[in-house]
Amino acid sequence: MKKIYLLLSLIIVLLFYLIACKKSNNNTSDNISRAIVPNTCDSSALINDPLSVFWIQRVIAGDDCQLYRGAYLSTCTYQGRLVVYLQNFASSLGICTATLYSCKGEVIFRGDSAYNLDIQNIYLNKKTFWTK
Repeated sequence: MKKIYLLLSLIIVLLFYLIACKKSNNNTSDNISRAIVPNTCDSSALINDPLSVFWIQRVIAGDDCQLYRGAYLSTCTYQGRLVVYLQNFASSLGICTATLYSCKGEVIFRGDSAYNLDIQNIYLNKKTFWTK
């Protein structure tokens, strides 16, 4: 009788383990599919509703750098291209104080490089769309 209880307990534990693994695998595949950054520039979304752009949501969520109070995101024109500029001056990490992203979400400049860019060039057509 003791062996039957032990066997039933083992079966129940294995079933819970299999159910948990199945849920975990599904979540992993969802996260991977969400992490894919589009390989094209959706400039109309960046202009009309930048908060709907997936990679912008990831930046705001802090996936790239931890954002602090006073951080903001702006769209602007740099060298004739639509870009997104992040300022996060409360960060103690030099690489997270300023970042310039392409419209695809790729980092163009980061840290001191982004901060020291020609200010006239960065802020052409600047439009702030998010502030923490």
